[in-house]
Amino acid sequence: MDNSAWQAYLQPNGTLKNLLGLTDEEELAATEYLMTTDRQRVIAKRHFVLPNGYQIRGESIDDVLQIHGFLFDGLYAWAGKYRNVDMMKGQTSFLEAQFIGVAQGELNRELAELATVRRGDKARLAHWLGQLISDFNYMHPFREGNGRTQRVWALALAYEKGFKFNLVPDQAMYDAYLQASIEDDAGMMQHVFEVYLEQLD
Repeated sequence: MDNSAWQAYLQPNGTLKNLLGLTDEEELAATEYLMTTDRQRVIAKRHFVLPNGYQIRGESIDDVLQIHGFLFDGLYAWAGKYRNVDMMKGQTSFLEAQFIGVAQGELNRELAELATVRRGDKARLAHWLGQLISDFNYMHPFREGNGRTQRVWALALAYEKGFKFNLVPDQAMYDAYLQASIEDDAGMMQHVFEVYLEQLD
């Protein structure tokens, strides 16, 4: 692991370097939460059109760069940029940074399959959402903010096909979604969408 690359993200006390000059990890986390939660609401209210005019349609993995860039703009210098360090969480290792470019190609191929799904076809949508979200979860392309970016993207992909879902903490779907993410199981994630996708009014 390139320790110098890791250090480029961190302050001497281990807190992520940020554009607000915050040095306390808890204060940074609270600020990040408030900022990104508000921006997620903005994206949803605008029907997944970002303030810069970019519409999240599921045509390219570039969507996730745009989402991450908006959510973390003004907080991290690397908002909207892929990580250049290898990462793991607990005993789970994510895709090595050098292979993120390869993963982009695979997710774009899956998005091309998603594009063939007819609006209103819940079964096929659930299948491809399960695959895409699981693969994105393993790709884990950002130093921070992967989960938030992933959820906005999933909501946008569902919206494009005429569906919505309610991903709120302490509710059944949220727990099932997190468990499928932890297990990194595309079949489990597909089942979550099969159960909880709702047709738009």
